[in-house]
Amino acid sequence: MGYAADIGINAVRIRASPSAYKEDRQGFCLHFDEFLNITSRHNISVLPILFDTGDILSSVSNISFLESYLQDTIVSHSTHPYVLGFDVCNECYFSSDQKKQKQDLKALIESCNKLIGPKQFTTTGMGDYGYCVRIQKAKIVVNCESETFSKLL
Repeated sequence: MGYAADIGINAVRIRASPSAYKEDRQGFCLHFDEFLNITSRHNISVLPILFDTGDILSSVSNISFLESYLQDTIVSHSTHPYVLGFDVCNECYFSSDQKKQKQDLKALIESCNKLIGPKQFTTTGMGDYGYCVRIQKAKIVVNCESETFSKLL
């Protein structure tokens, strides 16, 4: 992270793998917190990625796992000064016949929005054309292409 800071990087995305969480909850939480400590020392903000399409399909039906995972990732870090927000689902693509999965993802996003801190936001990229939705308390911005970086408002 020191090298990243030296070349001007001020934010990173990291995959907070639900699979790793399932295998070793305590180890996952310890490593996630240590990563945040390291990035904080270098004034680098973090945008954790919570799920991808495969994770969503296997996790939304397991409510107790989902509650625990969201508690340990979002709620535990909802006021962390270097956690920008959470990417709920990265590259989340469903076929047109997966309407239930799309509804499950929408419900998951709404749940995450209730858990985030007052200065945080959520993102998700979904659909076969790729779009990004940033939701911030009292603001909704819809308009960034999947490969476009936008300055936070």
